[in-house]
Amino acid sequence: MKISCLVLFFVTNLLGCVHPWLYPCKQISWGIYTVHKRCILDDVVIRTDTELYKIFFPPVELIINSGFIRDFSKAVADRLSKKTTHLTVQFCGLERVFLRDTLEKVILNYNAIDEVRFDSAKDLKVWALHMMSNYLRDVSFVQNMTSLVILNLRSNFIETVSWETFKNLKSLATLELGRNRLKTIDGGDVQLPSLKRLLLDRNRLFSFDLSNANLKQVNELNISSNELLSLNLFNFEKTFPALDTLDISNNPWNCGRRQRLEDWMFLKRVTNQQSNTSEVPCVEDHLQTIAFTVPDGTDRFRDDFQRLQYFYYDQLSEQDANQRLSMAKARSGRLQYDLGLLNNSVHTTEQKINHLFRIYNLRASHNMH
Repeated sequence: MKISCLVLFFVTNLLGCVHPWLYPCKQISWGIYTVHKRCILDDVVIRTDTELYKIFFPPVELIINSGFIRDFSKAVADRLSKKTTHLTVQFCGLERVFLRDTLEKVILNYNAIDEVRFDSAKDLKVWALHMMSNYLRDVSFVQNMTSLVILNLRSNFIETVSWETFKNLKSLATLELGRNRLKTIDGGDVQLPSLKRLLLDRNRLFSFDLSNANLKQVNELNISSNELLSLNLFNFEKTFPALDTLDISNNPWNCGRRQRLEDWMFLKRVTNQQSNTSEVPCVEDHLQTIAFTVPDGTDRFRDDFQRLQYFYYDQLSEQDANQRLSMAKARSGRLQYDLGLLNNSVHTTEQKINHLFRIYNLRASHNMH
C-alpha cells in the first residue's frame, strides 16, 4: 500500500504538481528512458495575456492538434523542453511562428502562417519542415536553413520563386511547391546535388526552364495541372538526366509537342505518371508545333558551338608544340563531325523558320479574305 502511494505521488508530481500544467496530454506513449515519448494536446489556447509560466510542455515529441495560438512567439517557444525535437502544431490559426534551434522535425500544416522567425538560421537543426496549407507568399526565410532535407510548402500563396533561394540547401532531397500560384521559376546557376523529388503540380506555370540549375539527381518530377503548352526538350533532357517518374498530365499541351515528350519518355524509360483527374485535351495547331520546335534546334546549335570552343581552348593550353599538333590531329575528326552537326542544325532551323513564315502568311491572307 505504501509503495503504491509513493509511486502515485511520484507520477503526480512529475506530471502536474511541480509544473503548473494547463493542458494535460490527451494521449501518452510510455517509454523506457522518459516518462512518456509523445504527448498529444487538443484545444490549446495561448493569447497575449496568457500566463505562460503556467504552461508546461513535457520533454517529448509534442503534437498540438487544435486550438488558438495566433503567435507562437519566442516566449511561447521557450516553454518547450530542450529535449523536444519534434513539434506539430496544426489547426491552431497560427499567423507567426518562432523556430527554436533545438527542433529537428517541424509540422505546421493547416494554419495561417505568413511569417517565420528564428534567432539564427545557421544554428537551426531542422531537417524536415512541413508548412502545407498556410498563407506564405515569400520563401526566402529558408535560404540559410542548411540542414533541410525535406521542405513542404504545398498549398500556400507563393507567386514567384527564385532558384537562388535554395542555393545553400545542399542536403535538400524533397521540395514540394504544389498548389501555389507560381507562373514562372527563375532558374539561376544553382547546384542542388541532393535533390531527388521536385513537385510543382497545380500551379500556373506557362513556361518551365531550369537549364542553368544542376538537378542531375532528380528522379521524380511533377509538373501536372499547370498552363504548359510545350517544353524545350533539349534543355529539359540536360537538366533532368536521372528522371524515373514524370507527371505531365492536365496541361493544355500542343498535341505535337506532347507527343514528342511522351515519345522521349518512352525511349528513356521514364514512367508516365498520370493524375487521377480528367485529362485536359491538347491543342492541335501545326503552326504552333513548328514554332515550339525551333528553340530546341537553336539551343542544340548553341551547345554544339560551345563544345567546339572548348576543344579549341584545350588545344591552346598545351605548351609542347609537338603535343599540340598531335592533339590537333586527334581532334580533327571530332571537329569535322561537330561541324557537320552544326551545319545540319542550321539547315533544319532555317527550314522550320521558313515553313513557319509561309504558313503564317497563308493563314493571315486567308483571314483577310
